Amino acid sequence: MTHKLVPSSNALTWIKTSIKIGSTQYGLFLGIGLVVALTAGLVSLVPIVGPIAAGVLGFLYGVASFRFVQKVMAREPVSFETYFNFAFDAQLYNKFRPYLIAVLVASTISALNLRFGYKPIGGLVAGVVGIFNAMCAYAAFREWNEVSLNPQARLKEIFDGLLQNFLTVIFFAVLCIVFAIGCALLCVAPLFFFFLPMMIASRYLMFSTIFDNMDADEELKRWTLIAAEVKGT
Repeated sequence: MTHKLVPSSNALTWIKTSIKIGSTQYGLFLGIGLVVALTAGLVSLVPIVGPIAAGVLGFLYGVASFRFVQKVMAREPVSFETYFNFAFDAQLYNKFRPYLIAVLVASTISALNLRFGYKPIGGLVAGVVGIFNAMCAYAAFREWNEVSLNPQARLKEIFDGLLQNFLTVIFFAVLCIVFAIGCALLCVAPLFFFFLPMMIASRYLMFSTIFDNMDADEELKRWTLIAAEVKGT
């Protein structure tokens, strides 16, 4: 797995393309987004173990999202069932146990730090753990398509790629966070429902552009045409 340096403008391109992808099957993406958000949110409310379980659930949903969007971008048929079959695939517990254990340990550290540690530091730790868990999800996803690597070696490759594109990745994360917080604070339901489908594909696009030689601008052009065709039918 190789990686490349991408321009910061790709952050906006990923979001635009994700919106186009989501618009082609809006109801499906919205339904998945609502179930994912609700289950993760409810699980996180359970005292002490909730945030830990939510971290693990986030990993499972992360791998499912990568696999699901890959099929969507290949124009293969997908359904609500497809996504959740991916999320709770037995291989995630067997073949990818090292990543699952790493996520469990990282989520435990984050949860304990938030509960018993210094709150500002706890928030920073939670952010770092969130990035680590996303790296683990992408590493597990790549195992389906490539010869297995030592988990440490694969995570190091992903870390190096994200570090090389640090400013672009941060810009992308800030755009997503600002929009999500803005929707929540303004209680703008239409924007919130618009945002959910967008999030499912955007992270896949980021990782694929950096690590899978995807041309973000070409994908935006392609999905703009596909979305127009779907809208016209």
